[in-house]
Amino acid sequence: MKQTETNLFFTDFQTNASKFCLCQINRYDYLLKHHKRTEKSKYMIDPGVHELKIRYDYSRINQLNEMAQSNKEFISIDYPSDMNEEMSDIFIRRTNLNNQKYANKSKYIIGIQSIREDFQSFVKNFNYNLPLMNRHIVGIGNLCRIMRPNQYTDNLFKFLNENIMGNRYHFFGLSLRLIKKYLQSPNFYWSVDSTKFTKTVNDSLKYQYGLNCKKENRDIFFLEYIKSIRNSGIEIYYE
Repeated sequence: MKQTETNLFFTDFQTNASKFCLCQINRYDYLLKHHKRTEKSKYMIDPGVHELKIRYDYSRINQLNEMAQSNKEFISIDYPSDMNEEMSDIFIRRTNLNNQKYANKSKYIIGIQSIREDFQSFVKNFNYNLPLMNRHIVGIGNLCRIMRPNQYTDNLFKFLNENIMGNRYHFFGLSLRLIKKYLQSPNFYWSVDSTKFTKTVNDSLKYQYGLNCKKENRDIFFLEYIKSIRNSGIEIYYE
């Protein structure tokens, strides 16, 4: 695997410093019109997971299915169970069905969804999707709300280190503390996506710009976040 295919950090395309762009489906047309795509650019589509807090399905599900079928961008039509835990079983089944539906598309990310912080549920759904993982990116969900390492994340990353599948593991919304603890020297190739850098990563930024970034200093917040990761001994690429 080429160096540029691993240790990747995807973030919202409004972050000009980044060439690895995360884009919500409802802004995809805007992205194509306004973002200058280069040979280094990689696009990953967010299906709009926060909708699932108040909806039972994505408002743009037809467009998402068309995009997955076209195989143009990296995409996973997965349903994070932590968005609506009452729908966990249904969301997990939908995710697994979509994995089967698009397993022949090379840019489709095989998403692993499970009951929130339930390791046995994770293993069960990982093994269920195991036959589909060859040559795919495998997406690991239900981590974006976990800010600090715990027993579940210890078990999860130990399992992943012992079960190296697909082209790489992609972690949806992984926090800084989890990146620094678990991605120091894993046995697998990896990538992450996050917009958590929009809250200050150090006191210097906080004193100069405040707690949250604004449009005019977005790149500054982002690059400081990347610097923090690199200072912990992890090489990471955003372009």
